[in-house]
Amino acid sequence: DKQRQVINSDLNKYKREVNDLLPRINAIKAEIEDLKNQAREESAPPPDLSETEASLARMEEDIATQQAAYDEERAKPQDEITKKQQVLNAKMRKIVEEKANTLKSSEFLTRQVQDLLNQVGQVAREKDDLARKKQEAEARLATIRENIVEAETSLTATRDKASKYCEQVATDLSPSVLDQKIQSQQRRLQAQQRNSEDPVVVEKAYKESKKVVKDTVITIKRLEEVEAKLMAAHVSRVKRWLFFRRSIGNRTGILFNTFLSSRGASGSLKFDHEKKTLDISVELDSKKPDESASLESKKKKDTKGLSGGERSFSTVALLLSLWDAMETPFRGMDEFDVFMDAVNRKTSIKLLADSARTDKNRTRQFIFISPHETSHLPSGSDVMIVRMRPPERNQSTLTVNTD
Repeated sequence: DKQRQVINSDLNKYKREVNDLLPRINAIKAEIEDLKNQAREESAPPPDLSETEASLARMEEDIATQQAAYDEERAKPQDEITKKQQVLNAKMRKIVEEKANTLKSSEFLTRQVQDLLNQVGQVAREKDDLARKKQEAEARLATIRENIVEAETSLTATRDKASKYCEQVATDLSPSVLDQKIQSQQRRLQAQQRNSEDPVVVEKAYKESKKVVKDTVITIKRLEEVEAKLMAAHVSRVKRWLFFRRSIGNRTGILFNTFLSSRGASGSLKFDHEKKTLDISVELDSKKPDESASLESKKKKDTKGLSGGERSFSTVALLLSLWDAMETPFRGMDEFDVFMDAVNRKTSIKLLADSARTDKNRTRQFIFISPHETSHLPSGSDVMIVRMRPPERNQSTLTVNTD
C-alpha cells in the first residue's frame, strides 16, 4: 500500500509539470504565428526564429519525454498492481474455494454424524422394543406352559372320572361338536329330572322303544327285499311286455302281408313305438309282375299313392291283422267297400267271412255295413243280413226287412 501511494504521488507530480508546460507552449506557438503574420504584412524578410523554434522543439521534446516517462511510470506500477491483484485474487479465490469445500465437507460430515446418531438412536429403540417384546413373549410362554400343565392335569382327572363309567371311545368329531352334543344331552337330562319320571318307567319305555326300533328295522329290511323283488319282477315284466309288443307287431305285419297276398299283393308294417307312428307300405301285383307295368307299380307304395279301391282293400287287410291282436267281443266296419271294384269287393268280403268263422273268433260278433247289394254274400246259419229300403220322400221312419 505504501509503495502504491509513492507511485501515485510521482505520477501526480509529472502530471502537474506537464500541465504547467502546456500554456507556455501554446503562448509561444501564438507568438510565432503573430510574427509570421506581421512579416507578411510588412513584406519584410522574416526575423530569424531558428533559436526560438529550436527552443520550442526542445521544450516539446522535454514534454514528450516527460509524458513518456509519466506514461511509463504510470503503466509500470499499474501492471505490477494488476499482476499482484490477479495473484491476490487467485489466492483469494483459492482460499474461498478451499473454505467453501471445507464448509461443504464439514456439513456433509455433520450430516453423516447426525445420520449415524439417528441410526444409533433407532437401533437403541429397536433394541429396547425387542427386549420388551422378548419379555412379553417369555411371559406369555410361561402363561401358556402353566395353562398346558393345568389342562393336562384337568384332562387326566376327567379321563379318570370318565373311565369309571365307560372306556374311551374313538371319534372323528371336533371338540365343539362334542360339546354341543354334551350340552344337548345335559339339557335333556335336566328336562327329564324336572319331569321327575321314575327311572323304572324310563327304562321300560326305553326297552319298548328299542324293541319298536328293532321291529321297524326288520320291517324296513323286509320291505326293501320285497321292493327289490318287485323291481326285478317289474323289469322282467317290462322285458316280456317289450318282447310281446314286438311279437304282436311282427305277427300283425305277417298277417297284413298274408291278407294282401290273397289279392296278389304284398306289404309291410313298421311300428315306431317311441314316436307312436305306423308306416304302411304296399306292393301290388307282387306274384305276377307284368313286363309292361310301370316301375312305380313294382315298387312299394304308401297308402297315399294307391287308388281308392286299393286303399280300401289295404285298409281291410290292416284291420283284420290288427283284430288278431285284440280281444274285443264286437267288431264292425262301415261302408268299407264304397270305393272297391267287384273283384276287390268279393275278395274283401271272402276275407272278412273266413276271418269271422275261424275257431278263435266264434265267440265274437262281426257287423259289416255296405251300401251295395247283398246277393253275392255268403249264406249260412251264422250269417244274418239286414236290408234297408231306400228312403222315400217325406219319410219320417225307416222300414227294415230281416232275412
